Amino acid sequence: RIVLEPRSNVIKLAVVESARGGYQVKAFEVHKIDAKKGEAEDDVVSIVNDAFKRLKAPRNDVVASVRAQDCMIREIMVPFTDDDKIRKTVKYQAENYFSSVPIDDLIIEFSKFAEIETKSKLLVAGIKKSHIDRRLRFLEECFVDPLAIDLDVGALYNAYAEADVFEGLGAALIVDIESDTLKIGVVDEGKLRLARAIRMRVGNKMKLEKAGGGAKSGASGI
Repeated sequence: RIVLEPRSNVIKLAVVESARGGYQVKAFEVHKIDAKKGEAEDDVVSIVNDAFKRLKAPRNDVVASVRAQDCMIREIMVPFTDDDKIRKTVKYQAENYFSSVPIDDLIIEFSKFAEIETKSKLLVAGIKKSHIDRRLRFLEECFVDPLAIDLDVGALYNAYAEADVFEGLGAALIVDIESDTLKIGVVDEGKLRLARAIRMRVGNKMKLEKAGGGAKSGASGI
């Protein structure tokens, strides 16, 4: 299976094979898009195509990702526990939590992480349909028809869960640090119950204070 993570400034491609009841990374490649060298979004398709050829990766078993910072993620509670009923109504249950965008303009996905009597706690993600349409058009140019499009912080959680990292842990924090974004996920009893992406705005210099101090920077949360 191929895991493809295309972004405006970097492309990540991993080749994963099943091995001994689990999975093993056979190849991994990262290519940074350098605008100073003349590389632009139009060049990304050729970069992806070259990476597929170089890694001899098949294009018929691909999972792509979208960034958590491109989504709205909320924790909500619904008045029932039946999964089928949740699936049918979650869009309308989430409408009050995504009031900044018309609910019909969003694709809604959810994960149930707890039940309290007759109610369920859900982690719900909403992403604009137009964003997914652009991603699918890009993948089509790369001759890729993805099996699924995953949320990157969800994919990180799934990778750890597959490796049994959360086995026997009551609570855990997963962290992904990038040049401009800090992603965190809170895992409770093996289930992802909170996810956030925080955009970091750091100047050319980061001043560190002495003992008891910390890095001075700017950050805004989503």
